[in-house]
Amino acid sequence: MKTCGIRSVVFGVAAAFASAAVGVENPKPGVASDDSPIPCRTDAECPHLACGPCQAGTPITRSMLNGPECAVNPCLDASAVCNEKHMCEIGPRTRKNPAVWRKP
Repeated sequence: MKTCGIRSVVFGVAAAFASAAVGVENPKPGVASDDSPIPCRTDAECPHLACGPCQAGTPITRSMLNGPECAVNPCLDASAVCNEKHMCEIGPRTRKNPAVWRKP
């Protein structure tokens, strides 16, 4: 009898952790999408990304803030600017670092 009781407790705890983990991964209804651009008024309000993208003019979204950390930034002169629509984007001088990117 005691074995069944302990087993039930273990399964109950495992189920609680599993449901908590699923709740963390799923966004709440009404919350802004991770792909929404980051609003700004000045260039200083735009986050500098440590790991790309390198294409100038690409909007910077909230999902990019949780991206990978790179040992070497794949972009040269990486910058972020506030565009005329008051949204953050990759700066105009940003370009691919040829030491990191494979040559075609």
